[in-house]
Amino acid sequence: LDYLLNTLYCEKSGGFRGSQGAHSDYFALPPQARQVQEPPPVDPWRYAAGSLQAVSLLLAAAWKLPRPELTGPALQVLDNLAAQAAAGRLPHAFDADGQPSAQLPESGDLLTDWAALLNALTDAYHCYPQRPDYQPQAVAVAAEMERRFYDSSRGAFFDTELDPAAAGHLRIREKPLAENVAAALGLLKLHHITGDGQYRQRAESVLSAFVEANREYGEHAAGYAIAVDQFLHPPLEITLEGDPGGNDYQGMAQAAACLDYPHIIVKTDLAAGGGNPAQAHICLDTVCFPPIRRPADLAAAVAAALQGTPGPIDNIFERFAGL
Repeated sequence: LDYLLNTLYCEKSGGFRGSQGAHSDYFALPPQARQVQEPPPVDPWRYAAGSLQAVSLLLAAAWKLPRPELTGPALQVLDNLAAQAAAGRLPHAFDADGQPSAQLPESGDLLTDWAALLNALTDAYHCYPQRPDYQPQAVAVAAEMERRFYDSSRGAFFDTELDPAAAGHLRIREKPLAENVAAALGLLKLHHITGDGQYRQRAESVLSAFVEANREYGEHAAGYAIAVDQFLHPPLEITLEGDPGGNDYQGMAQAAACLDYPHIIVKTDLAAGGGNPAQAHICLDTVCFPPIRRPADLAAAVAAALQGTPGPIDNIFERFAGL
């Protein structure tokens, strides 16, 4: 995280650079010796999808570590790219001034960037309740993603927008698995936030389109299996309530971070200086349970809430058989 923020993060452009030169001689030096050496050059371009994935990472780390100061740069990047998308264009690569790369052909936006934006907005809605506007922004992004990339005749999303004038291979629209998995996960998160069944239905159509095709990806289909599992099993929602600076809140956050259920959505309800002890509220599907006030009790309460739910060894592909 420190490397991301100190080396790759660009506050001016509101994004993260893509990489740093892999100079083996420099990185083999002891840390103190590096300080007097010129560091390897950093990629001058910032990338939307990578920057938005970093947003989700920073927001999760802010409460898990805990390092609340990570929220600031995360939301700065998110707000910058969300504003560009709202204006009609989400550039894949942009420079230090936030301008799209002139070296890339004008062939429209990419699914990978819009799917990453949808996931980052839904993550921010859970992690930063002071900004309820992230929900309508996510709804608008889902609508644009549908309009620009969805194949209504055969299901799933294309990787690029339709552009007959695009150069060469860019005219060929494909449906890569990884980008479609990201889109499906974002839609499932949006369904959980809004309760609107259309997002769950669209996620199902996307996942159904790869029932057979996922087998061609080998181990790279692991993300698809995770998405299918999250579709079939309701998320466990845990709301952490209290003063983030208090030891009791930090203890509750650590207990939540250590839970081994694979599909957990953690929401934060911060009340700095409120004086009330921290507590955790557990909800599974439409059922909510009494609040937990001791971190040591959280794991047992979650296990009790999960009794009767499908086990992890269920055949997660049976739901899609025959589709």
